[in-house]
Amino acid sequence: GSCGKSTVSSYLAETLLSLGEKPYCITGALANNFATPSLAGNFYPGDGKFLVFEADESDKSLLSYSPDYALILNIGCDHYDKEELARVFGSFLQQVKKGAILSSDVYNQVKDYIPKSLPVVIFGEEDNLAYKLVSYQLPKDNCDR
Repeated sequence: GSCGKSTVSSYLAETLLSLGEKPYCITGALANNFATPSLAGNFYPGDGKFLVFEADESDKSLLSYSPDYALILNIGCDHYDKEELARVFGSFLQQVKKGAILSSDVYNQVKDYIPKSLPVVIFGEEDNLAYKLVSYQLPKDNCDR
């Protein structure tokens, strides 16, 4: 999504580390837990079993990847309007191999693009969802241009 990618990518990698795994992690921002005298903190050298990376929508480079799983928290209009971003994220989801986790807002914007064969978990504030988001503050929507 447009906000939280670095944070969530780092959280996922740190969670895997705490579970005894050694994931590669590549993020766009520095994470203090990954910083060493020789590494700035936006990379963690794993063992090859897992790779957690932050894909970017700003230049559509996320379309260069075909990950096993995708997590999309939000779609903001930092770089394109919502319709174009829905197409970009929808194209990305068509390349995902095993499953996706989407906020209900994202799901509602990209649902027409999601392959029927792709397992999708949806979370949000709605009571009818299997995974309810209890507390989260979204940044101000900057799509009203």
